[in-house]
Amino acid sequence: MLGAIFSGLSGLNAFSGGLKTISNNVANLNTPGFKSSVLQFNELVYPEAYPGAATRQPVRGAGVSFSGTHFNMRQGDIRGSDGQLDFAVGGDGYLVLQGEEGNRYTRTARFTVADSGKIVDRETGRALGIYDGSNSVKSASVESLRNNPPKATSSLRLTGNITSTPPSTPTPTDVIATISNVEIFDVNGGRRVMSIQFKKSAIAGRMDVLVLDESSSTVGQGELEFIGMLPMPGREATTISLRLGTTPQKVVFDFTSVTNQPLGTSSDVRVAEKDGYGHGTISTIALDDTGSIVLNYSNGQKATVGTVAVARFPRPEAINQLGHGLVEYIGAGAPAIAASGKDGAGKVTGASFEASNVDLSQEFGDLILVQRGFQASSQIINATNEMIQQLFDLRGRS
Repeated sequence: MLGAIFSGLSGLNAFSGGLKTISNNVANLNTPGFKSSVLQFNELVYPEAYPGAATRQPVRGAGVSFSGTHFNMRQGDIRGSDGQLDFAVGGDGYLVLQGEEGNRYTRTARFTVADSGKIVDRETGRALGIYDGSNSVKSASVESLRNNPPKATSSLRLTGNITSTPPSTPTPTDVIATISNVEIFDVNGGRRVMSIQFKKSAIAGRMDVLVLDESSSTVGQGELEFIGMLPMPGREATTISLRLGTTPQKVVFDFTSVTNQPLGTSSDVRVAEKDGYGHGTISTIALDDTGSIVLNYSNGQKATVGTVAVARFPRPEAINQLGHGLVEYIGAGAPAIAASGKDGAGKVTGASFEASNVDLSQEFGDLILVQRGFQASSQIINATNEMIQQLFDLRGRS
């Protein structure tokens, strides 16, 4: 009967451990990236020597033990987030977070840009790893990319028609067409609002091209010549030197798509494409469809920090939870590092997070079983205690 008590006690201990696991799973129902734990119970045996037996033989019936848990690696739902730097891995793998004591890994995390320029996890301060080739990673940083240098305007492509018949009341009388509000950037990134005028020339088929600044002063002049309705072959483009500072700024005017047809009294010539921009600062940081971190600047330009690295473990079960959604790999071999979505690695998505994979209905079902098991084990101890007490009473009467 003492063996029954020990079996009952082992049941109480085992189901207490199971209750702790279930409560932890339920408590982390809304923890992003949390992986639930699955209960594991093992039967206990003890050796007993039989008369004439050379060795002690295992005999069943010594109770149960709570042998721990293993992780349920099923992926949680990928849900949208308001944070552009909230990342989640869809598929196999983990984000790599770098720190002084080595790499740690997580399925989902919220990132921000630290004062140092590194992109770090808000909870732990660890730097996000981006793929550096050759199965290695480096810390993602925007420090060298905080500013986007200006680029002076060097070319304009024009399109449309310049009518061959001047307006009935032109001002001045020799102006055929005008393009207003043309942005030109100087070598220092300064924005100038110019206008381009087309004037009749004394030579048939030719036009003077004038560039005027904000005060209507001419800062550059060129020439455009037509044969019939199209620009003269070989002279579709002309370089005009603009006096915007101490050093002349050469700008190529491309008239390939400009025509000279008698279509009414107004021209619709316009700037179709131009380069140049001013100084830019980071306006937004986001993840594109390839898993690359892209910086968008206030001047309309873009830059890429790198592609987020994803780690895959040789033995996915050989991980140890560290809290804050972090795990470390304790198995043999080194994790395989790949770029997001490459070589079998999961794809990293931005503005999203991975929800917990806790199945609440399953946890409540397990909770009922654990509770019933605990009650049954306590009843065994009570019943055995009563039987022993009755045995003592019978012995006392004898």
